[in-house]
Amino acid sequence: VLAVDLGKSQVASSYLLPSAAFDLALSEDGTRLFVGLEGKIQSFTTAPLTASWFYLSPGRNLRLKVRPRQGEVYTLRDARIAIFPREPRQAAGGESREDDALAVLDSPAHADRFGFSRDGRIAVAAGRGMDVLVIIDATHAKIAGTWPEDASAVRTLLAEADAAEKPKGPRGKLVAQEGSYAPPLGGVA
Repeated sequence: VLAVDLGKSQVASSYLLPSAAFDLALSEDGTRLFVGLEGKIQSFTTAPLTASWFYLSPGRNLRLKVRPRQGEVYTLRDARIAIFPREPRQAAGGESREDDALAVLDSPAHADRFGFSRDGRIAVAAGRGMDVLVIIDATHAKIAGTWPEDASAVRTLLAEADAAEKPKGPRGKLVAQEGSYAPPLGGVA
């Protein structure tokens, strides 16, 4: 992993990985880097570039994304999507860990890439053929369905996400003024 000072066009620091990396993702604020490796997801601080904690994540962590607004880390592992918390969980005394994922979702279709909506409520995964999209309800950490097969379930999810983003309260509504006002230029009220 190389940290490059773009202003000086030079390598500022580097970190030798134990094996080949499959993917990497930056946190929303740019202070943390996640690198997908075989068997784990390594976390780094970005300034300075320093390896810190990691998630145990069996298999190849082929694609990584950080969920907007929430900071959860998502990875594609074979035909599954693993979801990790913003920060690592502390293992209870004597607990053996094999996988630090909060949830692992079985995709109903092959997926080799995915992305999030700007608000982080919905993720969409797709494969090479792109003839089916897997829609993920990120708020509830579940597969909502595939498009176009489960169109009604996907439309319901989109409507719920849209309603959740609408501002609450009277913003945008006209409110009648109380009392009267003097008409401009001496006109009749």
